[in-house]
Amino acid sequence: MTIRVTLSDARPVILDDDWEMVVDVSDHNGVVKCQASVEWWIRVWRHADGRWVVGGESCRGNGGMYQGWSGCSGGYVVDDASLCGAIRAVAVEIGAESLGADAIARLPPCDLD
Repeated sequence: MTIRVTLSDARPVILDDDWEMVVDVSDHNGVVKCQASVEWWIRVWRHADGRWVVGGESCRGNGGMYQGWSGCSGGYVVDDASLCGAIRAVAVEIGAESLGADAIARLPPCDLD
C-alpha cells in the first residue's frame, strides 16, 4: 500500500510499506462527528532508518461547510531531534494546535540512556 503525504516546504512524498504509522489522531468541531463542519487529523510515520514523516489536514466534515471553503494540509520529513517541532508546526498550519499536543503524547517513548 502507498500513501501520499503533502509537505509544507517540499514536493509531496509517497510512503510505502517500509513506513510504519505510529500516531493517528483526529478531532472535529461538532457535538458529534456526523454534524461536524470541519475535521482535522495528524499522522506520524516512522522509517527503520530513523526518518519520520508528519502529515496533517483540515478537511470538510459531514455537517457541511459554506461554499468556497477550502481545507489545508501540511507535513514535514524530519529526524528525531525535529519531530516534536514538526508536529507542532503541522498543528498550527491546519488550525488544530491542541491536536499537536495529543499527537506528541502518543509518540512511542524514547530511551534516555
